[in-house]
This record gives sequence, structure tokens and C-alpha cells, in this order.
Amino acid sequence: MSVAAVAVPIAIAYSQLAGVPPAHGLYASILPLVAYAFFGSSRQLIMAPDAATCAIVAATVMPLAGGDGTRYISLSMTLAMLTGVVCIVAGLARLGFLTNFLARPILTGYLNGIALSIIGGQLGRLFGFSVEPAGFFRLLADFALKLDRTHGLTLGLGLAAFALLRLFKRVAPRIPAPLVAVAAGIAASAAFRLGDRGVAQLGTIPAGLPALMIPDIAASDVAPLVIGAVGLALISFNSAMVTARSFAVKNRYEIDANQEFIALGVADIGAGLLQGFAISGADSRTAVNDSVGGKSQVTGLVAAGLLVVVLVFLTAPLSLLPITVLAAVLINAAIGLFDLSALVRLRRISRQEFRLSIVTLLGVITVGVLPGVLIAVGLALIQLLARASHPHDAVLGRVPTTGGFHDITSIPKPRPFRGW
Repeated sequence: MSVAAVAVPIAIAYSQLAGVPPAHGLYASILPLVAYAFFGSSRQLIMAPDAATCAIVAATVMPLAGGDGTRYISLSMTLAMLTGVVCIVAGLARLGFLTNFLARPILTGYLNGIALSIIGGQLGRLFGFSVEPAGFFRLLADFALKLDRTHGLTLGLGLAAFALLRLFKRVAPRIPAPLVAVAAGIAASAAFRLGDRGVAQLGTIPAGLPALMIPDIAASDVAPLVIGAVGLALISFNSAMVTARSFAVKNRYEIDANQEFIALGVADIGAGLLQGFAISGADSRTAVNDSVGGKSQVTGLVAAGLLVVVLVFLTAPLSLLPITVLAAVLINAAIGLFDLSALVRLRRISRQEFRLSIVTLLGVITVGVLPGVLIAVGLALIQLLARASHPHDAVLGRVPTTGGFHDITSIPKPRPFRGW
């Protein structure tokens, strides 16, 4: 129940990030939980919409959809199922070692870039006006030019929701803060008729589960969708494995990387079949699962059942949810993604790795998610080749006091061999 309580508001918020109607975030949360319960090797991992994968879905699908909502859903479904196929093939081919493919500096820069992109993209909703989708810096410029359009009541409500989320994170981390913020926003909207006072609301959410639908895509869509699916498979797998391994170490058991690839693939196909979009291992919901004592994937099965209950019986109150509250939930989640301490640590340990992380961050927020990551991977490979072409060498000598061989440039009074 705790996992479902957190999953509902976050799924609705992330559907905005993925560019689909709110109900589709819930659709994308049901079958992945069921699929992973039978195929996954982690006892705590929760499969659900994730900020990073949602950003890639939007970056891949939006240019292809051309503003057509129905086509957007078809493309996102197809992308999810293609991602699932790529993951299953990779798992059967025993490519689980790819969990080490994206180096830590690249992942750090990538997640920090995603965090900044999410925050920038939600500022307009928080302040009560629309901002044209663009690169991070152009978006900030557009936002600054439109500040005079700020809707005071919308901004006040959004800031109150954000303050509530930060307060609960500090003083009561086990309480599902997103659920509390969403419930408070719905209550305020109903009590004070905020919709009549200019506060944008979520609007009607269709009750019940969606009908089965065959995606309708053009032949020209296949290539960009396959490229997006490969990128999604790599990044979502790495993200899920970081979370799964962290909680496996904590609870003292092993994770099968190849099995995880297959489980993620089946979960993605499940999300696509139910008109959802690509998903990954959700760190926040996994942390909730672990903190309240989840010991097996029965947790995921129960949470999936509760999400169905929400879709059948509770869509009417969700329609009153102010958009600014969802923006606050997303901004709060993005702050959790941003890791400044990791950048500081990288700068102290290795300037080259720090620069690689910054390049990844700048690439993600300027040229886009997948191109930014590809640029960073290319630079990492160039850096690896440069190091391999100039291997370190040293003259070794004995140290009279300790014995053994050591670099004569790094120790006092070395004793090299005769004839050197």
C-alpha cells in the first residue's frame, strides 16, 4: 500500500514529463510490476516510470508525433515494446556486463543534466504560464521574458506544495510525501474552487483500464524508434541495476544482471501493451518498499492491484489536481537526482573525469538527452584510447628498508640494480 501511495502521484507527474495524458502514467505502472514479479531477481526493485526514461521518451517521440496526440501514444507504445525486445535479446545474449558500459562520470553528468532539464521544463507550470519547449538555456530565457504573466495563486499553491514535500523529506521521510501533497492540492482545489480562479487542473482521467490497441506508425518512424530503443535499453538498464544492486547489497543477496535485462524487457513490453511508455527501476519507490519491510515481489503484485483500484474508482478526485502541484512533485524529484557532491568529488579525484561529466551535463541540456550521452561516450572512448597509447612506465628499484620493487622517482633512496 505504501508503494502504491507513492506510485500514483509520481506516475501522474511523470506522464507529464513523458508528454502523454495523466492516465498513461498509471497504465505504464501496472503490468511492469506484475512482469517483474515473475522475471526479476531483485526482491525490492519496483518497476515504474522514471524521470530519466521519461525524458528520453519525450525526446524520441515528440519530433515524430508532429503534435498529434493519438500518434504520440502509438509511438510511445511502440518505443516501449521495441525497448523491451532489445532488452530481452541483450539478456539472452548475456550482455549484462553492459551495466559497466556507462562510466560513473557519464552517469553523474547525465543525471545532473536530466535534473536541470526537468526543473527548467516545470518552471512555467509552477508559475502558471506556458513556456515553449526548447533547449535548457533558451527555455530559461523564454521563462524570464514571461515572468510578468505569473499567476499569483498558482505560484503560491505550487510553492506551498514544494515546501510540504521538502518538510516531509526532512522530518518524516517514511510518510509518502507526494501523496500528501497531491491530496492536499485536490482538497484545496475542491474547497476553494481553484479551477474557477484560474488555477490549471489535471482534467478528466478516463476510468478503468484501456482497451487493447495496435500502434499505428509509419515506416519512416522505425529507424528513429529503434535508435531510441537502444539508448533507452542501455540507460534504463544501468539505472535499474544501480538501484537493484544497492538494495541487494543492503539485504545480502545477489543480482543476476542477465536476468535483470530480460525482466526489464518483459516489463517494458507490458507497459507498451497497456498504452504506457518505457519504464525502469524506480529508486524512490524501491526505497519506500525497502523502508516499510518489503521482502519479496509480492509487494509489486499488491501495488499493481491497488493501481487498478485507483483507475477504476478514484479518477474523479484526481481530475481536480492542480498542475502546479505536479510541477512541484517533479521539481522535488529532480532535486533528488542532482548530485553536486559527486561532481565535487570527481573534481578532487580526477580533473579529466570531472570534465567528462560536465560535457555530458552540458550535452544533455543543450543538444538533447541521447545525443548528449553519445557525445560523452565518444569522448570517454577517445580518452581511453589516448591513455592506452601512452601507458605508464617506470624504472623499478629495491628499497633497503622495506624490500620489494618500487618506482625510483617516488621513493627516497632507492637502490637500482647494477648495470641500469
